[in-house]
Amino acid sequence: MISIIISKYHPFLIENLEENIKYTIGVPFEIIVIENGKGEMGLCEVYNIGAQKARYEILCFSHEDVEIQTMNWGSVVIDLFSQHKKLGLLGVAGSAYKPLSPSGWWYENAKPNVFLTNYIQCNKTRSRTDLFLNNPFNENLSAVVCVDGFWFCTPKRIALAIKFDDSVFKGFHCYDIDYSLSVSEQFSVGVCFDILIRHYSEGTLNREWVLDTLKLTNKWKKTLPLYSIHFNEMIKEEETAAFNYFLKQMLLLSFPLTKIFILPWSMKLIFLIGVKRFLKLMIKLVLDVYAKYKLSLLKKFGNMKKHFLL
Repeated sequence: MISIIISKYHPFLIENLEENIKYTIGVPFEIIVIENGKGEMGLCEVYNIGAQKARYEILCFSHEDVEIQTMNWGSVVIDLFSQHKKLGLLGVAGSAYKPLSPSGWWYENAKPNVFLTNYIQCNKTRSRTDLFLNNPFNENLSAVVCVDGFWFCTPKRIALAIKFDDSVFKGFHCYDIDYSLSVSEQFSVGVCFDILIRHYSEGTLNREWVLDTLKLTNKWKKTLPLYSIHFNEMIKEEETAAFNYFLKQMLLLSFPLTKIFILPWSMKLIFLIGVKRFLKLMIKLVLDVYAKYKLSLLKKFGNMKKHFLL
């Protein structure tokens, strides 16, 4: 039996999801909808409230903009938790490596076996659909260290013992990674390849995401990096890729350049990836800054030149 907990923003999405769950789940269930139309509560607070209200032994936390494609998926979830006694958290997309570098569960230029996924991604207009299937070890359940929060399950006893951190994460970002890392301290975290879910949102990497990601990094800096498979030298490559991607997002969002340039030094990244990689990263950052501000810099230079000629 499963309790599905959903934060409600858009009534028509909830109605569609409820019908989808009734049609596909295949086991006794309840749906707990927490009204949050104005977004006054963050997902951590919503999910803690939902966990307290839940009647059943397995909890499923879901975004409202999903559609489950697999019939009798409830039985799959129950069987996995029954067969794997140490399993504490189950999703359909996740990462086998969580860098110390500020990052989400996903970042650009990772190695092929880092992200383990089984879901269909659509944009909000539904004009594009992509199947993200990466099962390099050909398993029905693969170990990861964090999962994407659009859909995941955990036993109620774990959710009541390990609560979502609503004191730090008050919005809609990083709650999933933070919860994954908390659960992983005592239990295993896994990605399931026997359940396929369609997700109708690509997420938003905005300023709030950057700030919450920095909070996440600061909270877990003594634990990270964390990984579920052996990485060896790949650690340096993954840390570099993750930091490059994060700095790129900060630059796109026009964070102060002083903050962007200071961050790699303040995190002592040089000791983790080595001097050579660190210098390459900083040179790339300088070039990226120049590329973004080139036109404005040239314009300023031209105005200065004109002023001096006069």
